[in-house]
Amino acid sequence: MKRIPFFIAAILSLGVSGMLYGQTVPSPELVEAAAQPEKSKKEKKKKPEKDAELSEAEQRKRFFAGVEAGNIDEVERWYTPLSHLTHSEAGETALTLAIQKQDEAMVAYLSEKAVINLKNKAGETPLTLALKQGTPPIIQSVLQRAKADLPNNSGETPLMLALEKGSLALVQQLIGRGAMVERKSNGVTPLYFAAALSKLEAAAILLRAGANPGQPNENGETPLLMAVRNKRSDVAELLLNKSPDPAGDANWKTPLGEPLLHLAIRQNDPLMASTLLKHGALPNEGDYLENTGLHLSLENGDAQIAQVLLGAGADPNRPNLLGLTPVQLAGKNGHEAILGALHLQKPEAAFVRNDQPKRKITGKL
Repeated sequence: MKRIPFFIAAILSLGVSGMLYGQTVPSPELVEAAAQPEKSKKEKKKKPEKDAELSEAEQRKRFFAGVEAGNIDEVERWYTPLSHLTHSEAGETALTLAIQKQDEAMVAYLSEKAVINLKNKAGETPLTLALKQGTPPIIQSVLQRAKADLPNNSGETPLMLALEKGSLALVQQLIGRGAMVERKSNGVTPLYFAAALSKLEAAAILLRAGANPGQPNENGETPLLMAVRNKRSDVAELLLNKSPDPAGDANWKTPLGEPLLHLAIRQNDPLMASTLLKHGALPNEGDYLENTGLHLSLENGDAQIAQVLLGAGADPNRPNLLGLTPVQLAGKNGHEAILGALHLQKPEAAFVRNDQPKRKITGKL
C-alpha cells in the first residue's frame, strides 16, 4: 500500500476539518489581499533617502532650481538646514532670488524661515532689494521680520529708499519698526533728502519723529539750504518752525561765507527772503565781500526784495569792502528810478575808472 505524501495529507486534513466544522478554506484572492500591507511596508523601507542619493551640492542646486521655477513643493523637497545660509551660483540667497523674480508666493513662504537680513553677493539685503523692486506685497512679507535700519553695502538705508520711492506709508512703517530718522545714508540725512526732493509731507513725518532740522550732512549742508535752493518756502517755514534755533539756522552760511538770505535774493525769491527774515535772518549780514542783501537787490534792480529788506531794517548806506553802498550800486547800474520808488536819496557819484568796463562787483558764488 502506497503512502500518501505528508503535505497532501495535511491539505486533505484541513479540508476535511473545515467541512466538519462548517468552514470554508480562504480563497487565494483573500490571502493575497491580506499580504498586501506587509508588502507595501517592505517597499517603503527599501526607498533610499534623498541625502543618500545626491550630494549636498546637487541638493542645493535643485533647491535653487525650485525657487527659480516658483515650485514650493520642490523647494520643500530639497530643503536642508543650510539652505537659507547658502548662495546660488549667481550670488543670490533663496529669498533674494525670489524677490528678483517678483514671486509673491515664494517670498511669503521663504520669509518665514529665511535668515531675513542675509545679503546677496551684490550687497543687497532682502529689504533694500524689495524696496528697489517696489512690489508692495513682497515688501510687506520681508518687512515683518527684517531689520528696518540695516543698509546695503552701498550705504543705502531702507528709510532713504522709501523716501526716494515717495511712499509716506512706508516711511511711517519703517520708523515705527525702528528706522533711525537721523541716520545718514552716504553722508546725507533723511531730512536733507526729503528737502532735496521737495517732499513737505515726508519732512513733516521725519520732524515729528524727532529729526533735527539743523543737523548738517557730512559736507556741512543743511536741510534748510536745500529748501532755499529749491525755492520751497513752505518747506523752509516747516524747518524753521520746528527748529530749536531758528535764527541760527536762518543765518547759516556757505563755506565761502554767503548767507542763505543772499541765495534767496540771487534767485529772485521774495517769499523765501521774507521767511528767512521772519525767523531771524540778519538783514545787514555781509558775505565775503561784505555785500549785504540790499547791495544785491539794488544792484539787480529788484525793487520788491529791496522793499522787503528795507522793511526788515536793511541799511542802504552800509559800504562793502570796495566802499560802495547799496544806493551807490543802484545808481551805478542805472536803477535810480527804483531809488525814487523806495524813497531813497540818489547817491553821490562813486569813483569808477573810465577805462574799466562796467561789471557787477558784488560777486557770485
